[in-house]
Amino acid sequence: MKSSPGNSAPDDAAKLRALVDASPIGLCKIEQGRFSVVSRAVEEITGYDAKELIGRSTRLLYFSDAEHLAAGQAINDQIAQAGKFRHEVRLRSRDGAELWVRMSGQPLYQADPAAEICLLAEDITAQRRNSVELEAILNTAPIAIACVAERRHVWVNPAFETLMGYASTELKGQSTRAFYENDEAFEAFGRRHYPAIAAGSTIED
Repeated sequence: MKSSPGNSAPDDAAKLRALVDASPIGLCKIEQGRFSVVSRAVEEITGYDAKELIGRSTRLLYFSDAEHLAAGQAINDQIAQAGKFRHEVRLRSRDGAELWVRMSGQPLYQADPAAEICLLAEDITAQRRNSVELEAILNTAPIAIACVAERRHVWVNPAFETLMGYASTELKGQSTRAFYENDEAFEAFGRRHYPAIAAGSTIED
């Protein structure tokens, strides 16, 4: 569509900026560990204005040097292995509040990852808080609760450990086979119940 007389059409850079600011997910570019581009969503997540972030080290958003270094190492390790990263990190907002952010992205130049990194930032503070609160409830529940994937224990609460006679964290990653009399009983349970479980049904045994 042509522009009307007296109104110049926005250039490509202005169009790109409009798209970046319209995104509900935070977008930013990091050059040599410093912010060079931040979107409006990043401002909303962190509480900082863009002008307060541009040119500043990413250390600004961390509670300590140790956490900043640990996050950087985790990201660098993923980039070295896969050429991109996805990492959940604890950050500090402008008013000092704790934030949890899920970051994902990749360097623009694989030969020099630190030169320029483009990343997405999603505020997961509420999700993280809900998860912590739920885990606290499950950990203090008087009934035994276990989460299983591929017939291996992913998580169990203290009541389950007490019931089964195992020490704390001893079951994580272990097969549920240990709770069956023999292989036949283990396989029979799977044949009898796993089709219903896969369909989302509740079982009793």
